[in-house]
Amino acid sequence: MALGSGLFQALQFPFNRSNRLFGPLLAEMAASAVPIVNRPFAMGALVEGGQGALEAGRAAFRFIASAVERGIVLTGTARPDHLEQNILAFRTRQ
Repeated sequence: MALGSGLFQALQFPFNRSNRLFGPLLAEMAASAVPIVNRPFAMGALVEGGQGALEAGRAAFRFIASAVERGIVLTGTARPDHLEQNILAFRTRQ
């Protein structure tokens, strides 16, 4: 309904490897609104602790980049060290 209304320039929704519910709408959304992906790490469930956290973050961003050509990703965190890890994972996701 939101896409068909023409009232929105952007739409926010959860999307990650474990939640692909809105995946089928991505192509339609790209034509009419900017996708804003939230919960890229599934509330932390996709990001392992310790040394695997960086690679898990990279994998999460690669998954989103493979499905979303243009958009915004909201990682959301209250901890500065997590924000730094998110930025590094995003910048080195290739």
